[in-house]
Amino acid sequence: MNDQKADIPPAANEKDRTVLHCLLICCIALTIYIPLIHGNPWNGNEPTRVAVAQDMLRTGKWIVPTLHGKLYLTKPPLMNWLIAASGTVFGGINEWSSRVPSVLAMMATGLVVYFMTRSWLGQNSRFFAALAVISMTGLVKKGMSAEIDALFILSVTGILLVWLNGYSKGWRPVVLWGTSLFLVGVAFLTKGPHAAVFFYFTVAAYLLLRRRLSFFFSWAHGIGLLAGVAVLLVYLSALLREMPFSAYLEMWKTQIASRGESSRAHGLLKHLAEFPLEAALSFMPWILLALPALHRDVRQHMRKVLDNELVVFSLVMMTANFPLYWLLPNAYVRYFLPAGPFIAIVLAALAGSYGPVFSQQPQRKVLIMKGVRVVAVLVCIAAPAIVVVALSTGLRLSLPLAASAILIVLSSVIMALKPAGISFRNLVIPITLWVGLFTLLFTDINMQKMVVRGESPKQAAQNIERLMPAGMVKVYEIGYRRILAVTCYLNKEVIELYEFGQLKDIAPDEQVYFLFDTDLLKNLNDEQKAFYDSMQWEKLGSAMFERGDNEIVLGRLKFP
Repeated sequence: MNDQKADIPPAANEKDRTVLHCLLICCIALTIYIPLIHGNPWNGNEPTRVAVAQDMLRTGKWIVPTLHGKLYLTKPPLMNWLIAASGTVFGGINEWSSRVPSVLAMMATGLVVYFMTRSWLGQNSRFFAALAVISMTGLVKKGMSAEIDALFILSVTGILLVWLNGYSKGWRPVVLWGTSLFLVGVAFLTKGPHAAVFFYFTVAAYLLLRRRLSFFFSWAHGIGLLAGVAVLLVYLSALLREMPFSAYLEMWKTQIASRGESSRAHGLLKHLAEFPLEAALSFMPWILLALPALHRDVRQHMRKVLDNELVVFSLVMMTANFPLYWLLPNAYVRYFLPAGPFIAIVLAALAGSYGPVFSQQPQRKVLIMKGVRVVAVLVCIAAPAIVVVALSTGLRLSLPLAASAILIVLSSVIMALKPAGISFRNLVIPITLWVGLFTLLFTDINMQKMVVRGESPKQAAQNIERLMPAGMVKVYEIGYRRILAVTCYLNKEVIELYEFGQLKDIAPDEQVYFLFDTDLLKNLNDEQKAFYDSMQWEKLGSAMFERGDNEIVLGRLKFP
């Protein structure tokens, strides 16, 4: 893979190759993600995003979101808007439609990396980086979910590359800062102030490295801030009708402060030890390409790689932001995932320098081809072995399980038989597809295990639906987001109550149905327990939920 701009083909061929690369990026992204987004139950923060979007469609409140009837301001609404819009286009919010925005966001991130790095990388390197972005394991996990992270990764990547392109091409300072900070303001609507943190940590560190901090403290930067503030004011003007600004600010302060709290000293030590490993695993398998850089012969060519301004900027982005999340005891690895595209950029530049090194020594090329064959054989063995183990535990041979295993075996057999016919540059495509196929394999296995163990929230919701009387349109959910993973599947209006005592405030002429999980009863205080014991109600049925003996109970209130 040649990384030199001088080796790029003439304009006509370059245009044709650009079209081909774009089609491949889009097709491979869809091939990886589309099979992953259907059928797998919502998990993690997905139920929250989905429930808010459902409330938007039901109530028409798009600016000030609610979650099962309660004001929800913990996260801004952009992802909820996209889920609701996708649900409208595809005829309802389900697992597939709710995850389409994340799939498109990851595909767009690959295209952004491909097009916005052309001043520093050759076509092949840009194609490599784009495919690495859409197939890093941690990013695939977010691209197949209805969570905010895929959209946030796209936002941060776009903002930083826009700034670097404008800075390198000599945009007028006011235009550069204004455009970048306008995008930061828009990105606020994804996850709050986190995009601004990535932007300022990266840009300030980069300008410090280049000894241009005066540009950071320029009047143009101050004027550019107005563009970002304008976006926030439009959003906050509607939001602050529901709550005072001090309360909104305190909410964000509490969220941020909670990430730095650790009740036990060993909790911080555990986080410091595990976070780097988990981060490295999130950027697999591509991060392994950094290992050849340790070789003596390769290190001699590293200066050329470090002369690339995009590589330097990407390294600054990683090193400036990593300590922040590493040192916060309650920070999750997903907070650092926006570094993924920049890791891919650095790896693409490194991979471009490996070719000339190894081509000078034919014996090493032979060794690499042998390594490719060994990896292909191991992959060929692993896929059917995983299927056999899954079937031995009582799982069924589903279509995703069989199809993914067959495709892995066929592709690995081809690579094992003809490793010499596959160049280092072209390895990126089969590896990208392997990541997607193995993800599909394990996703289907985990989904089947949830059903077998009775832990599927979708299955629990279906069981509850069957217990609900005909004509029932509303149900009250007791406990703050305790069973949201189940209630987000119900085809009823769900109203959240914090405790049983709030049931007494409902009009007595209303037929009151409510849901709670039995583990909630173990956490009632004396006053709540007294009310529960005195409450007149009848149990209509229950469904198992999660592990152990926890179950969801459907009840109907009896008024005297």
